[in-house]
Amino acid sequence: MKKLLTVVVATVACVAASAQTANFEGFSGALNLNRFSSGTKVTNNNNNNFYINYGGQSWNGSIQAAYGFSLNTSSVVSFGATYTFGSIDGGGEDLGQGISNFRAKNASSLYVEPGFLVSEKTLVYGKLSYESAKGSGAFLDTPEYSKTIKGAGFGIGVRTMIDKKTFIQVEFKEVSYGTVDMGNGDRYKPKSIGGTVGFGVKF
Repeated sequence: MKKLLTVVVATVACVAASAQTANFEGFSGALNLNRFSSGTKVTNNNNNNFYINYGGQSWNGSIQAAYGFSLNTSSVVSFGATYTFGSIDGGGEDLGQGISNFRAKNASSLYVEPGFLVSEKTLVYGKLSYESAKGSGAFLDTPEYSKTIKGAGFGIGVRTMIDKKTFIQVEFKEVSYGTVDMGNGDRYKPKSIGGTVGFGVKF
């Protein structure tokens, strides 16, 4: 009888733990409001290796889709993608001889997101992402160039279930893009740090 009771208790505990991870398994989607603080290092090899650093602030929105898998009774890994609406301002400055600026639009990411339960309804997660966007820049009197920029991001966030189908999330992420040759010796290296507040639905 004692052994049977032990087995029953252990089974109930495992089922309860599995029910917790179930809150974060399967398909989900979210709408996010983002705040980016971005910086861009600009060099011009045709101008005695001239360089300048500037930064910009921007608000925009993004849409997210993901699928979560339970790893064990207390952890989940999700794979997903995001697409950002609007542009990300990389900053600019009037240098007297012309305007130097940089911005990115059509930003998107593919990510993996390992998470750990801190309660039945709350998940703390890390994020690693592959990032891409369309970068546009002008340097002094040269024509504006536009090229695809690529990079990597990492972040941390918290997701909490409001009820069985909806959740809210808060996330901080840093993205570093590779150096891009925009033409005529102009080279841009953008970087951004963003905070996100989102509302999502579990399908």
